[in-house]
Amino acid sequence: MLRFFKSFELKPFTIDEIKEEVEKRLSNAGRSIVIDDDVFKELANKTGGHPYLLMYTMYELLEIVDSADRIGLRTFTKCWPAIQESLGKNNLQTEAQDGIKERELLIKIAKFGNEFISPSDLKAPNELFSRLEKKELLIRHERGKYSLFHPLFSEYLMKQ
Repeated sequence: MLRFFKSFELKPFTIDEIKEEVEKRLSNAGRSIVIDDDVFKELANKTGGHPYLLMYTMYELLEIVDSADRIGLRTFTKCWPAIQESLGKNNLQTEAQDGIKERELLIKIAKFGNEFISPSDLKAPNELFSRLEKKELLIRHERGKYSLFHPLFSEYLMKQ
C-alpha cells in the first residue's frame, strides 16, 4: 500500500495555519465574516492546533453567532462554555465510555494535575495504561511517562 500513497505526518496547526484554514473554508462557503486575530490566538490556545478540534470549535462557534459579521475575543469567550459542553457531549464523552476502570483511571489522571504521569504515580497496572494508549486516550512520551491526548479532554474529565 505504501507504494501508492505518500506518507506524511499530521501536526497541530500554527496560528497562521489556523487563520489560513478557517478563512479559506469561510470563503469557500461564501461567508463574509471577519474574525479578529485574538480569536485565532485563542483558538490555537484552546485546541492546541488540533485539526479536528479546531474545525469542530469553528463549526459550533459559527452556529452560535449565526449571521454575525464579526467575531471578536469577547464573543468567542462568551460562546466558549457552550462549545466546550458540546465538544464534551458529542466527542470526548464517547471516547471515555469504554470501561469503568479505564474511565476511573482517566479521571484520576486528569485530577492528578501533572503534565506527565506514570502508572506508579497512581499505583495503577501498566496494562491499563497500555490499553488506554492503544485507544489513543493516552500518549506515551517515553518509557513510563504518559499524558492525556489533549488538554480539553482533561478539562472534560475533571468535570466528571
